[in-house]
Amino acid sequence: MWNRFGEAWQKRLAKEIHQQFKKQGIVDKFLEGIDQYWQETATAFEKGADAVEAKCKESLKHLHEITSPDTQSKERIEEIIINLEKLRVFFANIPWDTQGECL
Repeated sequence: MWNRFGEAWQKRLAKEIHQQFKKQGIVDKFLEGIDQYWQETATAFEKGADAVEAKCKESLKHLHEITSPDTQSKERIEEIIINLEKLRVFFANIPWDTQGECL
């Protein structure tokens, strides 16, 4: 059946599709969408990298604080341990069922 119509109908169809795309600006919209996608991707990556960097700096600050030879650091660690012990006692006193659900 395709042999009857030959290649002419395919070329006409391709030209018509091309004209409609051009008329409606589909190619430009498509390219704008691609540009916007990559701009948003770069922005999201930068925000994620900034968040990781902030967490890393916070972690380094905390490590410096707890490893400092300063006596204030020792007192801070003791304070953290006391607070953690209070949390442990608090959670130990919550009635839990066998599936780990709070009663």
